[in-house]
This record gives sequence, structure tokens and C-alpha cells, in this order.
Amino acid sequence: MKKIFFCFVFSAFAIISYAQSIGGFLDFYLGQSMSEVRSITNSKYSSVSWESNKCVIKNVVLAGEQFGGLYITFQNGYIYKAEFINNSALVGSYSLISNYVKSQVELHKQVIGRLYSAYTSKYGKESVMTDQSIIWRSPNGNSVTIALEIDTTDFGFGDYGGGVCTRVTYSSSSYGNY
Repeated sequence: MKKIFFCFVFSAFAIISYAQSIGGFLDFYLGQSMSEVRSITNSKYSSVSWESNKCVIKNVVLAGEQFGGLYITFQNGYIYKAEFINNSALVGSYSLISNYVKSQVELHKQVIGRLYSAYTSKYGKESVMTDQSIIWRSPNGNSVTIALEIDTTDFGFGDYGGGVCTRVTYSSSSYGNY
């Protein structure tokens, strides 16, 4: 009976520990080398561009949600940050932009709600939640953040710009010290 109890406790601890480990996204993980990422992107992704220490993959799906791009940033040759970004933006009159931003905020909040459900089932209860972001942190120093960003700009002469962005960011506190 003691052996069964010990196995149960050990298994439960292992499952909880694994569930809280943050680092993997799509075919990549925080701390992965640039050469590994190049190899994966060359074989699996058609819309990839590289700029020194940044890789951009257009039109990706994360947790069932479409994003305009995945921006992977490297430090010392290893992934230390990855951002999934989905933007909605428009330029026009104040009333047009005001209505547009309100409608887009509601659509983005729906996406964030679905992402929140997916991440809660994967990582458990969030570490921090505010009106604009939700953060999960793991003992290995990594985090994932879901954020809603809203921007309106007065360009002058009656022209306004407005945009809403859903951003999912994987980051490491190691910053390239792998």
C-alpha cells in the first residue's frame, strides 16, 4: 500500500511540474539554437524572413487562433523571446476610428478568452492578471503573457488612426545564458 501511495504522489508531482513548465511553442522552444530554428523553418514554413537576430514567420496558428506573425528574437544565438502578434488597424475620422476600435476590442477579447482557456488547461492558474494582460510564470524562469494593446492616434487635420493588438509573448529570464 505504501508503494502505491508513493507512486501516486510521485506521479501527481511529476504531472503538476510538467504542466507548469513553459517554453515550447509550435515547433520551437525557448533556449533553442538559431541553427535548429533555421533548419525547422526551412523544412516547415514557407513565409519566413531573417534579419540578423530575428526570425519572422507570417500567418501562423497558435492554440487554434490565427496570428499575422511570429517574431522570434535571439540573444547569443538562442531564442530568448517569441511574440505572436495579431493586429487590426484603420485610419479615418474620429467617429469611424472610435467605432472601429470598440468593435475590434470585443473581437480581440473573444480571442483572448479562448487563448486563456487553452493556457489555463495547459499551465494552470495564471500568475498575474490585469485588465490588459495575463501572465503565467514557471519555476524554470520562463513566462508566457497574453496582452491586449489598444492605440489611437490623432494625426491632425481630422485624421485619426486606431488599432488593437493581441500579443502572446514567450520569454526567458535567462536571456541567452544557456
